[in-house]
Order: sequence, then structure tokens, then C-alpha cells
Amino acid sequence: MQTIDIFPWNNHFETGIELIDTQHRQFVKLLNRLATQVAHQANTEDLNSILDELIEYTSYHFESEEKIWDKHLENDDLDIEHKKVHQNFIKTVLHLKNEQSLRPLSELAE
Repeated sequence: MQTIDIFPWNNHFETGIELIDTQHRQFVKLLNRLATQVAHQANTEDLNSILDELIEYTSYHFESEEKIWDKHLENDDLDIEHKKVHQNFIKTVLHLKNEQSLRPLSELAE
């Protein structure tokens, strides 16, 4: 199966914080694996597996990242907005997972 890099890694994802940059690389790999599965119309079991992995890793990554932001920018508008982006991302992935049995994969992929 040919992989699809919907998010090719580039230096714009780097923060200069080694822990976060390593996590961002893993996050990008997971998103690209998901895109590959969707493009090749993987079965529900495979999609559930990658979505579960994405949800778990995303929660771990967001928690790590937010601890760093809180240390330096607690209650700053940037910090608050960043957390909202994180919450919305997880909400969206959970919604996609729940909807995959109700809507065609092609519709969810969009």
C-alpha cells in the first residue's frame, strides 16, 4: 500500500523544544497513516485502530504541550486559544470515529 503524506513533515512544525518536536513528528506520522487508510478504503477495524491510536497519542501530546505552555503563558490569550484548538481536534476525531458506521467513508474523509 502506497503511503499518502497529507502532512509532509517540514521545519515549520518544529518548536525548538526537543520533546515537542519529537511528538509532532509522531503526530504527523499518525495523521499520514490515517490519510493512507482512508485513501485506500481500509476496513472499519483498521480505521478504528488508527483512530484509537490517534486519540490516545493526541491526548498524551496535548497534555505534554499544555504543561509547557502553562509554565510560560498560563492564562494568556494564546494559551487559552491553543487549548481550544486541542479540545476541538480531539472532539472532531471522536466525532469521526462515532460517525464512521453511520456515513460513507468518502463523506467523512472530506
